Amino acid sequence: MTMALILALFTGTAKVKAAWTHDIGAVSLFAELGASKPTGTNITVSQIEGSYLGNYYPDIYTNEFSGKTFVDKTAMATGSSLHATMVGKYFYGRSSSISPNINHVDCYWEEDWRDAGFLSGGDGGGPAVETNRIQNHSWIGNSGSDSNYVRRLDYAIDRDGFTCVAGLNNTNDAIPGLLGHTYNGIVVGRTDGSHSAGPTLFDEAGRVKPDIVAPFTFTSYATPAVGSCAALLMETADKHALTSATMPQTIKALLLAGATKTEFGTNWNRTASRPLDEHYGAGEINIYNSWHILTNGEQNASATSLVNHIGWDYSELPAAGTNWYFFDSPDSHAPSRFSVVLTWHRKISDPPGGGFNPQAFLANLNLYLYEADGFATNDLVDMSTSQVDNVEHIFQGALPPGRYALKVTSDAEAEYGLAWHKAPAAIPEFTETSYHSNTGFVIKVSTSPNVFYGIQATTNLMDGSSWTNLATQIPSTSLWTFVDAKATNLIYRYYKAFVDPD
Repeated sequence: MTMALILALFTGTAKVKAAWTHDIGAVSLFAELGASKPTGTNITVSQIEGSYLGNYYPDIYTNEFSGKTFVDKTAMATGSSLHATMVGKYFYGRSSSISPNINHVDCYWEEDWRDAGFLSGGDGGGPAVETNRIQNHSWIGNSGSDSNYVRRLDYAIDRDGFTCVAGLNNTNDAIPGLLGHTYNGIVVGRTDGSHSAGPTLFDEAGRVKPDIVAPFTFTSYATPAVGSCAALLMETADKHALTSATMPQTIKALLLAGATKTEFGTNWNRTASRPLDEHYGAGEINIYNSWHILTNGEQNASATSLVNHIGWDYSELPAAGTNWYFFDSPDSHAPSRFSVVLTWHRKISDPPGGGFNPQAFLANLNLYLYEADGFATNDLVDMSTSQVDNVEHIFQGALPPGRYALKVTSDAEAEYGLAWHKAPAAIPEFTETSYHSNTGFVIKVSTSPNVFYGIQATTNLMDGSSWTNLATQIPSTSLWTFVDAKATNLIYRYYKAFVDPD
């Protein structure tokens, strides 16, 4: 018997759009791009739902969905589901989503999707072909055939090249079999950590889930928020003919590499053998970072030339192969956060014989970060060498200026997505200071946009303990103007600005 559950309670209130879009960097990105911002145009999706009061179909007559085409792939809808409607609003809604121009939605009841509708888990045949770009799964389940279903999903993702986002449960219990155990999909949790988490239980126990989190009170809504970010990246990649960027390995790497950790303080951690945090994955999704990684362009591996300090690659390795990526962290940068994510697929094969009998194989890829001199490596800075996961992640909270090298290795032939992001934390400089008797000191500081800066002050340079924090800010432009209103009664005051790289 299979149990399928929707992931949200309807007595709760989801985070309002202004809050979550700000938290994930969408407000900053859209302010920067203006009328050229992506909106999900030409990205088609599938929405797979559990049954809520006997229904799985969104309310297609709400204004949020005006002008959109819905196809009932299960062909059993007799009414609408509040859960499916809310998920749809955050995935492709006209006012609630960041990808409001997703205009084609195929809808499935999850029991049909698992069997005759798509995966063919019960009839022995192979999965149907997915022609849409993203699948959203805001449901969970467990059955006696979890491994079979998950392998079929991973097979379809790898064969058809779509991105799959799947939510966890809203309780602190074990990872659900469906679909939290997927290798090739993106498993989503909540920023507050109130979701099922920890090691996987089958098909290689001990893998880390979730992959990423989003700032919602229910995983049902966090999941389509991640899907909507994927849609923005896909539209941008299409616009610039970055075909390799639309591969699911690359989309996953872009989203995970752009994720932020500051929301968790010291509670986020990883090790060389455990690439992601056990509760928060790679961190909270940040479309501002991921979009900028994407638009810095694909950077080809090379042992003799440099790549940019922000970028991505979709490449392949032979058995026992190695790829190198040398880059400079500019001298004009303060020590700042560096994030790099490597992703690849579990391969599913169907050996000769009757029916579809999915057999799994996972190559073992590893990721290393070295200090470099020219194109020769020096000391090892960090590494990610999980023996069970199909993601590797290195994060440095304050990587100093200098030359570095990334090394990717594999024990078997494999295609992979790699994305990296060195935060452009410019060293703050005072560009102008002035004094006005009615307002106090006016201070202007050159900064990098969307990086955390602060200002301290003292009237006694001889006393190092007298510096006090006046203000902190994440400027949206390259100039921060600060007014020290409390200094109206002072003849002089000393100031210093600092950057927090994390």
